[in-house]
Amino acid sequence: MDFSGWITQKYIEWQAEHGARKTINDFAEYIGVSQQTISVWMNGKGTPSGKNLGKISSRLGYEVYDVMDIPRPMPQDLDPSIEAIARFVMVYPPEMREKIRIALEKTMIQAVRENIQNDDQTLVILGDNIHKMVRT
Repeated sequence: MDFSGWITQKYIEWQAEHGARKTINDFAEYIGVSQQTISVWMNGKGTPSGKNLGKISSRLGYEVYDVMDIPRPMPQDLDPSIEAIARFVMVYPPEMREKIRIALEKTMIQAVRENIQNDDQTLVILGDNIHKMVRT
């Protein structure tokens, strides 16, 4: 699948996750680019690069690099905040790191499903999910 097919499929999946018809403009805002940029990509008239590639991967996953046949970024290329989180999590044993990963994943799925855009609310949910995972 080429990038235009992939981004179009991700748009359709994103709409389904929200349980309602969403506009391309809504999708563009979610990713952090303009509606015009999304349209160019969906129509196969261009592909992302630089910061836009990072925006897509942070919202839709690193699969975008595979679709574009570009090597995935190495840890040293990640956002400094992500590097710091990784360093903090690495002090825990593997079982605990996996629980933290699952809690974060559950939080992100819930935030998308419920369209939560408030950082404080997301952090509360993350804290609850970590607490639940640690007790299991």
